[in-house]
Amino acid sequence: MSHSDLKAVFDASAVIAWIFNELGATRVEAAMHHAGVNAVNLAEILWKSKVKGYKGDLGDLAESLSKMGLTIIPFDAEQAALVPFVQTAGVRLGEVQPTLAKSLSLADCTCIATALHLDLPIVGDDVLWTALDIRGLKTVTFR
Repeated sequence: MSHSDLKAVFDASAVIAWIFNELGATRVEAAMHHAGVNAVNLAEILWKSKVKGYKGDLGDLAESLSKMGLTIIPFDAEQAALVPFVQTAGVRLGEVQPTLAKSLSLADCTCIATALHLDLPIVGDDVLWTALDIRGLKTVTFR
């Protein structure tokens, strides 16, 4: 599938919910054929799956995700250049709304950068992202 056919970028949390059949997994599965995840977030998915006790082969898991229709999006220099901008928006949010203060992880920033780069909404479960002051950022929660 080409990137122009994608309708959303998945955060790692969405894919992990599907793998472990957590709340929202059905919504994730329904959107998987038209969604992508960047390669950095794929690494996060594999790592978190191992930590959460995934019993299968992690290489097979990555292949299964592709067979389910999930597109793996290469993470390139253009997306990387957006990461500091995204991280700064997270810092600004914490300064304005201390109750929402939470540092965005590098993986969070790469997911947001990919979505901005492709002008697609993010499907995830972090409601903090809806409060980020980033022009063009669209988020959808799956839970």
